Amino acid sequence: MKMPRGDTSRLFDVGQKVMARWPKTSLYFSGEIIDFNDIEYLIRFDDEDKSELAVKYKDTTLPFSRTRSRSRSLGRSTKASSKSPSRRSPSRKSPGRPPASKSSSSRSPSRRTASKKLDTSPNKSPVVELRNEIDQIDKLPELKNRSVTTTDVSSRQSARIASFEKKITYTEVKSNSSNASIGNNIKIDAKSVVKSVQEKNRFAQFLKRLIVASWVTAKSVPLAVVAIFFPLALTLVCTAKQCKMEMPKTLPKPEIFYHQKSYLIASGFLALSLVFSLIPIGKIFKTHTGARVRCNGFLMLVACAIALGVSIYQDIDLQKIYILLRPLLIAFTSIGIVLSVLLYIKSFYAPRDSINPAGNTGYYIADWIEGREINPRIGTFDIKYFLFRIALVLTILISALTVGKEFQTKGTKIFVPLLLSASMKAFYFLDWIVYEDSFFTTFEYLNVGTGLVLSVFYMTMPFLFTFDTRYVLNHGDDMPWYCLTAIVALYVIGYLVMKGANSQKHTFRTNPANPSVALSGLWGVVRHPNYLGDIIMNLAMTLLCGFKHVIPWTIFVFILFNLYVRMSEVEKTCKSKYGLAWASYKARVPSRIIPKKFLSLQYER
Repeated sequence: MKMPRGDTSRLFDVGQKVMARWPKTSLYFSGEIIDFNDIEYLIRFDDEDKSELAVKYKDTTLPFSRTRSRSRSLGRSTKASSKSPSRRSPSRKSPGRPPASKSSSSRSPSRRTASKKLDTSPNKSPVVELRNEIDQIDKLPELKNRSVTTTDVSSRQSARIASFEKKITYTEVKSNSSNASIGNNIKIDAKSVVKSVQEKNRFAQFLKRLIVASWVTAKSVPLAVVAIFFPLALTLVCTAKQCKMEMPKTLPKPEIFYHQKSYLIASGFLALSLVFSLIPIGKIFKTHTGARVRCNGFLMLVACAIALGVSIYQDIDLQKIYILLRPLLIAFTSIGIVLSVLLYIKSFYAPRDSINPAGNTGYYIADWIEGREINPRIGTFDIKYFLFRIALVLTILISALTVGKEFQTKGTKIFVPLLLSASMKAFYFLDWIVYEDSFFTTFEYLNVGTGLVLSVFYMTMPFLFTFDTRYVLNHGDDMPWYCLTAIVALYVIGYLVMKGANSQKHTFRTNPANPSVALSGLWGVVRHPNYLGDIIMNLAMTLLCGFKHVIPWTIFVFILFNLYVRMSEVEKTCKSKYGLAWASYKARVPSRIIPKKFLSLQYER
């Protein structure tokens, strides 16, 4: 149905119920205004997913009155017609009109439709009328706009089918046929007809979403390919013997990619992490969903570090474990893929408030890649936090394993750049473990779906982020002390910027009633100081690799690209969530990541 256009000026306030046009359609639905700016409202629609969309002022209007609309559809009311002068004046009556004709002509076509009775004319059969009504169900129009969720389409279609059910329920059927007569008060049940139509539409929608590629699918598939194959490609092009930007001419032996011990080690490490997640030791943090998560990642790290130290003390050859890094990468990647499939199946039984809008498009491949659920849980067990903690602890262990292997080979004469690279990497992730409750206020935890990309990324992150440390071990060059000092100073500056910004952000999100926090400190200089500190720290760690090969710098470019995408997602979410407050903040802090006084020409979206 089409609705009248409204004025461009604001007519409604926050909390008011309105009828708003769904974006890119001509259909209006009821919703509640939760925010507004100069040209549009932010409306929470009354659908099953409680969608929050921006709608322009002109596309909103007051809710329709059901009583009034019903009276209009039935034509002129009896009360109004009785008071009409034309009905009171006998001179205006049409003379000679037969009574039967009068009663028949005074009723409008819309009136006859509303009465829901078959025409008693001998030219029309009640069976024909019934078939015509049933045919209307088969010709239900489908919504053309595929951006509307499957739940909305099915709910509106069910409402229309319900209206047709009422139309084909007849309380009186009369037949003028001389061969047979049909009794009164015969009710025709249309449930079987409706069910067949729904099954046909459901099957057609399933085939379309399974086969037809959408823009969402085309955008998600490259992310999945990069998440799965990029870490593996780095291990193939950069080995201990050479490091060139070209694939090997001959494929490595299969045992390089697969080893039975790698799957045993990966499964055992996941089981150990699960045990530490369940033991009642550690601080309990209450998430935004009300779940109570136990934070004891540091305890798990200490236990693993003790086990590694005992292995070195017992002269266990760490080289045998080190050569399993590539099979371990394949094993953890496989675990991430399998886990993403299980999470996709679980998401269909998850609460509606945990569904990811970006992963609920109805296209199965895209939803599987993006993740239909943001924070999947089994009771109080938080799966996203579980995967994140595995990535943190495993990254520190691989860094320590690299140094421990070198210690067994060369003793105390360890390569200084290697020691610095491993220490910087371990310290970076150790900070997340010590302050792991700050993860629950990050954009990644609050807004990113736990699908194929995130599951595989958490499983492969320890191997990807320790690549530069292993590169320094195999291909690194010695550096003068002043270069190493400058790199360490740059790393410390980046850490202070990132730590200060994250602490301030954590304070603001745990206490949003104090908006002055967002405009003070580093957040009053640039809009994303936490990402600025992250970039500085990764730059310092990459500088230890030198400039002999370009491959280590591809990881730094990869990090820059991911942070740019994340900044765009954060700004889009903040614009939708905070509205005018975010616009005011952007006006006061125009620089996205580089302070304005250090950059005369800055990029603005």
